[in-house]
Amino acid sequence: MKKLMLLAALGAAALFTACGDDSSSSGGTADGCSVKDSEKSVTVTYSEAGYTTVYTYTLTEKGYTMKTEAEGFDTTENEIPAEGTTIDNLKEIGNNWCKTLEEGQTVAK
Repeated sequence: MKKLMLLAALGAAALFTACGDDSSSSGGTADGCSVKDSEKSVTVTYSEAGYTTVYTYTLTEKGYTMKTEAEGFDTTENEIPAEGTTIDNLKEIGNNWCKTLEEGQTVAK
């Protein structure tokens, strides 16, 4: 059940990446994906074609929250009820998300 919730969260985040304008931007961010973690959260930063999306996964008492920030879109934050989630689980989500994005499996053009 826990893995299903993690996959559902990953799928929900994909919706935000698949949308957007593909036109050129003056942003100087290099294309790519990075994962950074702290004691209670993991941040995934994905940049492509001058647009950057930031996903922040933060541990809570009942699981974790997933916050999505992207230029031109409202910031969203969802509570994912997955008791027992650890920082290592969130790092795995972040690393898998970067791998998926970099392979171009979910990014619509």
